[in-house]
This record gives sequence, structure tokens and C-alpha cells, in this order.
Amino acid sequence: LSSGPTDDYVDIALDSQYQYIAGNHIVTLAGTWIHENATLHSTASAYNIANGTALTATSKTLNTARGSVSYYYERTIGGSVQVFDATGDANPLLYDSVNAKPDSNGVTLEVDYLPWLNTKFAVAYTMYGKFNGATHNYDGAGANASDNDTLYAYLWMAF
Repeated sequence: LSSGPTDDYVDIALDSQYQYIAGNHIVTLAGTWIHENATLHSTASAYNIANGTALTATSKTLNTARGSVSYYYERTIGGSVQVFDATGDANPLLYDSVNAKPDSNGVTLEVDYLPWLNTKFAVAYTMYGKFNGATHNYDGAGANASDNDTLYAYLWMAF
């Protein structure tokens, strides 16, 4: 049993998906929303010990939303577009940015090739419109949200 301070989280989430299959075509719509409340007694205590400060317990909220649409032709070639958005309370204890906010948003584009039922080759590109609360100079050193854009390729296999 823990006798020290703890961090407490309460999350509420909604998640949905709709799939339409007609002959050679598959279309999937998916979405999720998560709201998180946290009271961070343990995190504040650890910060105080490390920095010799007297920070009291901190609270925060974080909201995350994602939506995507996917299309596949003949269960072989396809892709998806996903939009994402995260917003929350400013908190310098948790977020290392100029404005101490978690706010980020963007789009991920993906192209897929499925040569067999259990294998997928994919290329995805994520573009950020906002990162850590800002579009430009989010870290005070000139970094922009677009500096975090990412191109990656991957192989997915299910056994």
C-alpha cells in the first residue's frame, strides 16, 4: 500500500466507428474523444524534492479528439486521413514549452498496400498545425510546429 502522495485521474471517453462494405469497396469512419481530469499530488511532490520548491498539488484537464476516414479497394490498396486535436490547461510542471500548454493539432495521411490478409505495407505523413500550444516558436528557441512533421514507412503483420 502506498502511504505517500498519489496522482488521481478521471477520464471520460466516447468512441465510435462505422464501416460500409460493398463489393470491392470498404469505407470506414472512426472517431474518439477523451476528457481527462487529473490532480497531481505525487508529481508536485517529486518536483518539489528535485527543485527545492513548495509547489502545491496541481490540477489539469486534457481534451483529445481524433477522427479518420479510410478507404480500401479490393481489400488490397487504400489509405486514410486522420485529423487530431489536443487542448488542455497551461501547466509549467507538465509541459515544457513557452506557454506551458499541451495544445497540438494536425493531420496524418496514410497510403496502404495489403498483399495478404495479415500483412500491410504503409507510408504515413503527419503534419502539425500547432505543437505544444503554438504554431511558431513553441519552445522559445525558434522551433515551429511544422518542424515536428514526420514521414514514416512501416510493415504491419498479424499472427
